[in-house]
Amino acid sequence: MNPKLITRRMERLAIRAGIDMAHISPVHSWRHTSSSLLWAASKDVKMVQERLGHPTPQITTELYVHNVPTADEAAADILGALMRR
Repeated sequence: MNPKLITRRMERLAIRAGIDMAHISPVHSWRHTSSSLLWAASKDVKMVQERLGHPTPQITTELYVHNVPTADEAAADILGALMRR
């Protein structure tokens, strides 16, 4: 599906709902959100990269995979458990 068509449809729906879309790109925002959630749940950057269609995992991590507080807490827990051994 053409992303521009989806964006235009979302803009029309937002206008009907009374949402100001002047500074929002909902479809692209969903791309960031979904990639961050997939990464947080799986820690599999290759899977997220392939889903987004990027040529390298580096592009995915630099542009789309945003750290989430729960992932940071989980990393701290893992490190703490390793240090107690």
